[in-house]
Amino acid sequence: MDPFSSMDFPPLSTSAGGSSPPAKNWKNIVIEADPVTKDLPLSHLPLEPAIVPFAGERLVKGSEHWNLCLVGNSGCRRPYYEALLGAIRKTWTLKASMQLLTLSDGFFLLGFSTLEDYEMAWSKGVWFFLGRPFLLQKWSTKFRPKHENFSSVPIWVKIQDLPLVCWNSEGISRIARKIGIHLVVDALTAQRTRLSFAHVCIQVTADDSFPDEIPISIEDEVFSLKIQYEWKPTICEFCKSLVHPSSSCPKKPDPTTIPEQQNLPRSNVSRGRSRSRKPPTHPTGPAATPQKTNFVGQNRIPADLPSTSLNQSNDVIAKNPKIQQPESSTPRLIPAVLSGMVSTS
Repeated sequence: MDPFSSMDFPPLSTSAGGSSPPAKNWKNIVIEADPVTKDLPLSHLPLEPAIVPFAGERLVKGSEHWNLCLVGNSGCRRPYYEALLGAIRKTWTLKASMQLLTLSDGFFLLGFSTLEDYEMAWSKGVWFFLGRPFLLQKWSTKFRPKHENFSSVPIWVKIQDLPLVCWNSEGISRIARKIGIHLVVDALTAQRTRLSFAHVCIQVTADDSFPDEIPISIEDEVFSLKIQYEWKPTICEFCKSLVHPSSSCPKKPDPTTIPEQQNLPRSNVSRGRSRSRKPPTHPTGPAATPQKTNFVGQNRIPADLPSTSLNQSNDVIAKNPKIQQPESSTPRLIPAVLSGMVSTS
């Protein structure tokens, strides 16, 4: 007997009309599920090696579409897309269209249609949108949207009162190199039409210093040039990142696992008393004989007081017969009476 008879598997139900639907081609099913276009046709290539290489002409061809793109980031807190786009349009006056695209890990890609808009946006390096710094850098072939890869940022500095003899490509480059890697100067600096300061864009990392002055010498005369930063990056103390503060670092240690005093016995836990105060010691050392005291009424009087003080204390007793000798071995100290027994001589 056939275990898979037609009685065990009745035929599938058909449509209301009674006829079966026409069979669909697999290609048509894929196209209906996700419509495709011919703007990005795929190529049929032979089997690639274990590590797929991209270099030479392939890399150049793959970069053509992204040459006028900037990468932006505002730290660990990612701004809302619509809010950021509105702030950019309100701040920038663009000659042509711009496209704002989202990347992973809080990054944005800004694609420009003209070189003029591209240079205008990148010329400042750091913009302030929605009350937070928005860092821009040029897209590169090796860029990946990861915070740990955002190890350098461009900043703009002003070299105040740059000597005219240094106002050339070599002079500005040598001075800017004391801060980081010099990238470009603005138009007024290049044209020498504003001589109060040189405006230079410099690529900096967490290892670079940010000097407020740079010393130079002209014919053995040394003087300093003041450096003004339009913005300084905050270097994270945990991962050396330049795009978020230490308080927002994902590698920040968990405070609940740091203090070891939480596992100490209760006897070792401080209860609010200061332990920095040392007990008083006698001048002759901690092993010296304790100080002797005499008792007058209910007042403790050091035995090493001058004789005049003791005589005055006897006078006090004579004038105050109510003062009696102590009945217990633990007298109580009365500062008001004791203060009247201190010698004034």
